[in-house]
Amino acid sequence: MWLLLLLLPAIAASSSLTIPHTDPSISYLGRFSASSSSTSFSWTHSSVRIQVANTTSVSATLSGGSDSDRFLVVLDAVPLDPFVVSHSASSYELASSLDPSLPHTLELIKITEDNTQKKSKGTSTFSSFSLSPASTASLLPFEGKDRLLHFVGDSDTAGWCADGTPSSADDFKKTQNSHVTWAGQLARALDAEFTATAVSGSGVLDWPIMQYLDNTMTFDDSVSYDWGEETPDAVVILIGPNDSSDKTKKFESAYLSLLELLADRYQKSPVPPKLINVCGGSINGLDPCEEITAVVKTYNSNNEKGGEASFVSIEEETWDKINKRRNGYLGCDAHYAESGHAALTGDILEQVREVMGW
Repeated sequence: MWLLLLLLPAIAASSSLTIPHTDPSISYLGRFSASSSSTSFSWTHSSVRIQVANTTSVSATLSGGSDSDRFLVVLDAVPLDPFVVSHSASSYELASSLDPSLPHTLELIKITEDNTQKKSKGTSTFSSFSLSPASTASLLPFEGKDRLLHFVGDSDTAGWCADGTPSSADDFKKTQNSHVTWAGQLARALDAEFTATAVSGSGVLDWPIMQYLDNTMTFDDSVSYDWGEETPDAVVILIGPNDSSDKTKKFESAYLSLLELLADRYQKSPVPPKLINVCGGSINGLDPCEEITAVVKTYNSNNEKGGEASFVSIEEETWDKINKRRNGYLGCDAHYAESGHAALTGDILEQVREVMGW
């Protein structure tokens, strides 16, 4: 009996294989900062990806920001139900009852932005994966897609209220979901991976997103992002409706500075990414379209850093339809639900294909 009791803890401890956050077979997509104990991240749609073999279940040790965060697992290209990760580091089961005779891909995605907005307090962390059973489970290299898009935007890109309804509250832990946005849907339709630097409520003038774009963690400027880590094929931008509409010249100047900043940061890329400017956001999303069109022309006429700019837009008829409260296209706070994001994606998809030559 004493021998059995002494062996039980050892058996339990060895029932799963621990994969630390530093394992080279783990693929990180987005902006991350690693320490000895964990890897930190805060931008929406930051992704940690693995491929497993001879495995029946996968767990991860995670923490959310000080206000918690919402995560999503995509298992073998199929999204599972979102779940909330608290601020205290804990183990979360990500997948179970897997067929051990098959390899499986798993993407762990943070689908909320940094809603704390206080330096590093909104930072999430990932420490390790646990694979079961330990006796057979193994990690294979994760193979990503060849195409990469970087989205820059506001709440429509961050997925604010995308899982809500017109009558629901805007609790981000229940309704924010960057995976179902126009950005996510467009990337998947183009067979591309994507990253996002998006802040709800931001623009280029009144609350300029440019002040955060060099940050590895959204609201913490203590760690600068290395723009050479990832080279996208294009930067896709939907921003501007949050800015004052009566400041045309100031808005155009500020929007031009955004394009110039992006071109500058990516100018050392072997092939500078295209800068695709999108018109079609929710609520008042058509307001800045004329000014953005003018900025694109100005940028291209003076561009010396590569990365040609282009303009794509939703059809006005589509925009009118999906922005009506009772048409089934809106989530909470008059923002697009998944169906509204799908309508925007449908209108601009072929335009983007043409720009990219895809």
